[in-house]
Amino acid sequence: MQPLRRPDSSDDRYVMTKHATIYPTEEELQAVQKIVSITERALKLVSDNMTDMKRTRAKREMLKKTAVKTGIFIF
Repeated sequence: MQPLRRPDSSDDRYVMTKHATIYPTEEELQAVQKIVSITERALKLVSDNMTDMKRTRAKREMLKKTAVKTGIFIF
């Protein structure tokens, strides 16, 4: 047995109408998703680049320290 459903009130109809007018279309939702996806990929590339730069800097510092300890100077 299904529960009885109360009739829609004028408030319910107003909210549903308002929702229908402000809710984005499927095309708009897909466009937003595409923008988010592109932005996430760009941020990932920036993050990876920054990580690589830090590693390179750390390797350079280590080489400098080793060179100083051994008396070899790299220019």
